[in-house]
Amino acid sequence: LETGSNWGYTPLLAACYHGRVAIVSWLLGLGANRSARTLAGLTPLMMAAYGDHRPGSSHIEVMRLLVKSGRASIDACDARGDTALCLACRCGHTDRARYLLLDCFACPSGAMAAARY
Repeated sequence: LETGSNWGYTPLLAACYHGRVAIVSWLLGLGANRSARTLAGLTPLMMAAYGDHRPGSSHIEVMRLLVKSGRASIDACDARGDTALCLACRCGHTDRARYLLLDCFACPSGAMAAARY
C-alpha cells in the first residue's frame, strides 16, 4: 500500500490525482496512509485538487472522501509553499477551488500564491 514510485507517488496519491473515487475508497478502507506525501510534498488532497481531468474521474468526490476521513489538512503546504487551493486555482479547476473555499473553509491566502507563477 505504501510503495511509491520514483516521485514518491503511492497508490493512494496516484488514485487521488486521477480522481478515482472507488479506488481511493478501497485504499482508505485497507488502511492506506492518508498523510502520505510525494517527494515534492504533495498530499492526497493536493493531488486531487491538482489532478488531471479525464472521463470517469471525480476529483470533487475524492476530495470529499479525504476530508470526511478526517485526515486531510486543508491548508497544508507542499515543498514550494503551495496549498491545495493554490494548486486548484493555478490549474483552472474552479469547481475544486470553490469546494475548498466554500465547503472546507480553505484559507484564501493560499490562492494568492497562484499569482506568483
